[in-house]
Amino acid sequence: IWQKSRAVADDELRSNPASPRLWLVRFQDALAPLARGELGRQEFEAGALAAENLEPTREALAEAARLLERLGEELAREIPLRRRATGLRADDLTADELVALANHSQHQLARALKNQALLYPAGGNDRLALLLAAEQTLDRVRTQLSDEDPLLRQMQLDLAESLRLLGRFDQASELLSPLGAEGNEPAVRLRAQAEQVR
Repeated sequence: IWQKSRAVADDELRSNPASPRLWLVRFQDALAPLARGELGRQEFEAGALAAENLEPTREALAEAARLLERLGEELAREIPLRRRATGLRADDLTADELVALANHSQHQLARALKNQALLYPAGGNDRLALLLAAEQTLDRVRTQLSDEDPLLRQMQLDLAESLRLLGRFDQASELLSPLGAEGNEPAVRLRAQAEQVR
């Protein structure tokens, strides 16, 4: 199924290279190896995947990170051009839609980095470097989001998790406290409370 998912995206990218919606196809294409790698990481943590069989999981997460980084770089170049463009086609994504996609791609990049980190032993340099990269990515994008953006809460939760994994418990707790309070969506509140327990 993973291969079929990638094949559909590849077919679309090759057969419709001028499609204004290819940004979305590329984003979805990057999510397939990310989901595959995250599943492998979970199987490893649960003891269903041996350490010597981790290479496909590492490769999937590395590919997802590569695809998301490239997408982010290209979106960063495209957004200023789109803001100046006039006469967009009906299917073209607006500059604001590309900004939202860029934010989502950075969020998923941080997820890929965190999953990569968790494949390495605690306290090791590889794990630390990847967790720091995830934290910096989340923190950078989080500061650019408005309070009304639904992505903000998810990024705050993921940032708190990265801070916990880095051993910065006070910072994580400070970030989680308002998210676990009444008034937040139940899914956000419960995840924040669970992360506080951790």
